[in-house]
Amino acid sequence: HQKEGLIISNSFDNLLYLGFNFDRSYLAPENMLVKTKGELNANATDLIMFCYAQDSDAEAKFRQKVGIQFGYNCSTINGSVVYGKMKTGVNVGVTADIPLTDKWLLRPGISLTMKGFQMEIGKDNFYNKDFNFLEMPVLAVYQKGVSDNCSVELQCGPYFSYGLFGKSDSPSYYYKENTFSVYKSFDWGANFGVGLNVFRFYIGASYDFGFVSVIHHALHHCIMANVGYRFWCE
Repeated sequence: HQKEGLIISNSFDNLLYLGFNFDRSYLAPENMLVKTKGELNANATDLIMFCYAQDSDAEAKFRQKVGIQFGYNCSTINGSVVYGKMKTGVNVGVTADIPLTDKWLLRPGISLTMKGFQMEIGKDNFYNKDFNFLEMPVLAVYQKGVSDNCSVELQCGPYFSYGLFGKSDSPSYYYKENTFSVYKSFDWGANFGVGLNVFRFYIGASYDFGFVSVIHHALHHCIMANVGYRFWCE
């Protein structure tokens, strides 16, 4: 109904009012409000902006991301015959985050990872074994939001690696050789990890457990601590 430039709120206006003020008492006849055309247009604009914001948030959750990361390794091999001490190294690589749902994503990656171990061969004598792998993990990641710009995550999945180059040496015996002339160059296994995302920055820790007997039933083990940065893909 129109009267002197005013519009008495109808059922559609009631729904607009409820959508933004959540006041159910507004439906009572004695509480019917009289709104100007300008007020109704403002409500309609607010509704459009609200829907657009919701769509933008949903779209952001499903945008793919590419990341760079690097970190610190502690690794060894263990078996029934060969038992090594921990050796340190580094890793550097790139990742891609491919959203599957609002909480799950797939994270393939590729990195250069330094692994190895030390083996004693007598009192005050030891061998250094270095393995430099091209490693390709394919991880399923579950993320739980803590706030708008912060989330925690759990990850697990297989990794595949190929030995590019390595070195075995002993300072005591002046001995050197290519590690992969003795040890297998291909390895695969499982990776488990946790992480924290703050804005576009990432910090996390993970554990590689090898499934391949590289020599005498010995398997690779590696603990990694990483930091990284994610880029949005347009």
